[in-house]
Amino acid sequence: MGTGRTDADPAQEVRQTSDALLEAVRKLHDLKREKRAQQLSTPEFHAMAREITERSREVFRLAALEERAGNEVDSQHRTTEAIRP
Repeated sequence: MGTGRTDADPAQEVRQTSDALLEAVRKLHDLKREKRAQQLSTPEFHAMAREITERSREVFRLAALEERAGNEVDSQHRTTEAIRP
């Protein structure tokens, strides 16, 4: 996803991680909505539940990366949106 630690500008890392986090949340939302249509306790339901758990962990991992990179940003005169992807 391009969200590991690099020697890149911390502000750029915040933007990249923020973008990845938004996409991960969108995917999690879509999967969760799809799971709600599954019959309870079917193999499909349980498989989707496991995938949702894994995607949820990814969301928290990305949020922690974004926070760490944000703590390294020197300038507070920019927004995440102002940083080019």
